[in-house]
Amino acid sequence: RARTFANNNSSTMGAPGAVDAAAEEDPVVAREHRRRLAESEVPWTADPFHRGELEVQERVGTRRDVHKFAQKIMRKFMPEQHREFFAMLPFVAVGHRDTHGSVWATVVTGRPGSLLAARDAVTLAFQPDAPVDPALRFAPLKELGLLGIQLSTRRRNRLNATWLAPDVLGVDLSFGNCNQFIQTREATWGGGGQEHGRHENNGDSPGVVVFETLGDAERALIAAADTFFVASTGHTDENTQEDDTARRLAGADVSHRGGNPGFVRVGADGVTLTVPEFPGNLMFNTIGNILVNPRCGLCFVDFATSRLLQLTGT
Repeated sequence: RARTFANNNSSTMGAPGAVDAAAEEDPVVAREHRRRLAESEVPWTADPFHRGELEVQERVGTRRDVHKFAQKIMRKFMPEQHREFFAMLPFVAVGHRDTHGSVWATVVTGRPGSLLAARDAVTLAFQPDAPVDPALRFAPLKELGLLGIQLSTRRRNRLNATWLAPDVLGVDLSFGNCNQFIQTREATWGGGGQEHGRHENNGDSPGVVVFETLGDAERALIAAADTFFVASTGHTDENTQEDDTARRLAGADVSHRGGNPGFVRVGADGVTLTVPEFPGNLMFNTIGNILVNPRCGLCFVDFATSRLLQLTGT
C-alpha cells in the first residue's frame, strides 16, 4: 500500500523547550518520567538487543565485535550532546505502527528548538508543524522511532521513544550512527502561520492520495531517489505484553538508507522493491526487526517539492 502526502512547512509558535502545563500535571507523564529517571541509572545487564537483532548478528558473524561497544553507545537517556543536536534540527524522520499493525515511515518538520527540545535527559517536548502526517496520531504510550539527521554535516543520531502526552516524548534508547551513504544537502525550516498540533489539511495542501500499485510518477521519484527512510519494529501482536526492557529494545525504529540514484529498483509488478543492504554499523537494527516482524514502511522525500511518498508492506 502506498500514499503521497504534501508536507507543507508551517510554524511552531511556542517558546523553545516549552511544555504545556497540563502535560506537567499528566499522571502518565509524571509516572513515566520518574520511572525513566530511575532506570537511566541502571546499567545494562546484557547487550541492548532483542532476539531478532542478536540472531542476525550471529548469522553474519558480527556478534563479538558489536558486544565490544553496544552497551557504551546505546543509552537509556539522552546525553547532552544528543539533546543539543536534536534542538538544532528543522526535521526528523519518524517510524511508527498504526492501529491496524501497519508500519509507516514519515518526516515531520518544525522550528529548530521547538520541534524536539529536551526537558531533561529522559523526556523531550515534541512540537511538530501542522499539517502532521495524518497517520501519525497521538495515542498514550505509542512507540515512536526517530532519526535526527543533519544533511549538511552527515551527522545522525537515533532515538527510540514513547509518546507520553501530545507534546511530550519519553526516551527509551538514544544512540549515534555512522555517517555512511548520507547525501549532503541543505535543509532549512520554512516557517509558516499555523500553530503546532493542528492535524488538519489546509487549503494549500492537496492532502493524501492512497493507491495500491506504483504509477509512473511514483516510479520516477523512486528511480531518482538517493535517500529514503525505513521504519520497522520488533513488536508483533503476540509479544506486546513483554516486560519493559524487552519492550524498550523492540520498539518502533526508523533508519536512513542512501545510495546513488537508482539504488532502489521497482519490480515489473509495481509492488515489489529491491533494496541493497550496504555495510553499516553491524548492529542490524532494521534487519533484526524485520526478522521478527516483516512489516515495514518506506518514505521517499522529494526534496524539491517537500512531497513524501510513503509505502507500507512486508
